[in-house]
Parts: sequence; structure tokens; C-alpha cells
Amino acid sequence: MNTKPWLKSDGTPKSENELQMECKSWSSSTWDEYLAQLEHQQKEILMDKPQDCETYSQDEHTNWLDNLFDTETYSHLESKLEDELKKLSVEQQRVLRSIFWENLSLGQAAKELKLNKSTVMRNRDRALQSLSKALILSVLKIKQDSTSQPNELAG
Repeated sequence: MNTKPWLKSDGTPKSENELQMECKSWSSSTWDEYLAQLEHQQKEILMDKPQDCETYSQDEHTNWLDNLFDTETYSHLESKLEDELKKLSVEQQRVLRSIFWENLSLGQAAKELKLNKSTVMRNRDRALQSLSKALILSVLKIKQDSTSQPNELAG
């Protein structure tokens, strides 16, 4: 029996659309388990394999870093961030707006939003984790695309 609501009965991950609909009813412990599992997957993705290190040249690394900060790539990441912000829950969006746009402390944001401080912290942390995951995956995709097609930038 599948006890992880982010997996289908065959053990494969559910689509983003399925998750967006179902995750609204998850408990905080389910969220914690899901986010821990995502973090573990990200760490596996980011780990270099020794055989890759031997073939990866300094020039490739330098070229990729140069491309990362060009206008087109920056624009792509900015657009991705805007899209991901829209996917956050309304409460997470309100918390981020209060803390980062209005420059309120956690306590001030909690008071303004009529939430307790731990709820504000949890929403902030989950929102930032979601945004950073999306941006990391975008950067990795850009890196992968740029190394497989050096003259073409991911779009």
C-alpha cells in the first residue's frame, strides 16, 4: 500500500498538476517528509560522479558560468521565478510579500497577516524551498542544454 501521497500506486511520482490539487490537504508531517525526499533527490542530482570529473574541463565550466549570467539566461530565470511565485499558495505569497517586499520582520508579518509567528516561518521556509528547487532545476537544465548544444541557450 502506498502511504506517500506524492506517488502513484505503482511508486512513480505524480504529475505537477496532480500534486497541486492534492497537496492542499496534506498534513505538516506529510509536507516535511515530501520536502525531505525532494531535498535528498536534489542532493543526488548535484553530486558529481568521479568519472564525470575526469572529462569535465575548466573551459566548459567557465563557458557555462559566462552563459549563466547573460541577459537571455537571466531573463529566463526571472520569468521562471515569476511563474513559480504564482504557483505558491496565497498564504505563502502574502508571507513573502510582507517579509521581502514590505521588509517586515517575522513578528510584524505575523501581526499584519493575523497568523502566528510559527505559521509565518513555516510558510516562508516552504515557499523559499519551493522557489529554490525550481530555480536550481532550471539552472541544471540550462547547464545540461548548454553542454549538449554549446551554441544554443536553453529557453
